Amino acid sequence: LKRTLDIASKEGFHYTVDHRTVEIVIDEEKIPSFLDSLSRASVTYANIKIEEPSLEDFFLQVARSSQ
Repeated sequence: LKRTLDIASKEGFHYTVDHRTVEIVIDEEKIPSFLDSLSRASVTYANIKIEEPSLEDFFLQVARSSQ
């Protein structure tokens, strides 16, 4: 867990931790390099879930960025 958080912090990613689950917000194009960084640090994981933003999430992001 600590190595994952260190890598996420080093790369400037926002993350939250809930017990032994880490949620990291990463732009899609940066996912491969992040997974490579985990591999090079010998981080093992049981599950990776990639969530696409909903239409509502996209609308809110656009609305916030236009303010």
